[in-house]
Amino acid sequence: ITKTIYFSPEGEHASIEEEADEISDVIPSGKKYDPEIIKKNREFWDDFISKCKFEHPDQSSPRHGGRNWIRIDFPSPIKWISAYRYVAGPYIGISARAGGEDAKKLFDFLNERKSYMMSELGADINFIFDDATNEMTLGERLDIQVDDPETFKLQNEWFQENLNKFSNTLRPLLKEFSTSNSK
Repeated sequence: ITKTIYFSPEGEHASIEEEADEISDVIPSGKKYDPEIIKKNREFWDDFISKCKFEHPDQSSPRHGGRNWIRIDFPSPIKWISAYRYVAGPYIGISARAGGEDAKKLFDFLNERKSYMMSELGADINFIFDDATNEMTLGERLDIQVDDPETFKLQNEWFQENLNKFSNTLRPLLKEFSTSNSK
């Protein structure tokens, strides 16, 4: 497992990221996961990552985030978007989160632009702020039989289309938020 620790310009701890070299390294001890399912999930994401193309010029490629999800780096205060497959649901989804002191400001800022976001991202987006955790979440999901190979093409297309929408819609809004928030 590779650990990357980031520090702010002031030298304060900012975040820790982990990336596993071995799939078995990310399985919590005591839990039983079928190695064949883990392998198939990894193959699904490897294939998606190799083909994923973003329209926005500043958007970096996705990378593995953990067991059956990927992350797409994003500007602060969101930091990254997760794309995941939840077999037990069964559904797939995309989630963007922001926490900390800017989360409520970002939520209010985006809420003022909610009709625009819904027109760009789709009317089915989930947009909430949790006062208890001081966290904003923006997400979307599709009910689908996740582990059925017959749906893999549809899953890939859905992720590609919707991750592009998230990137193209949210990046300019985050830039506007950062500019207005720094005044």
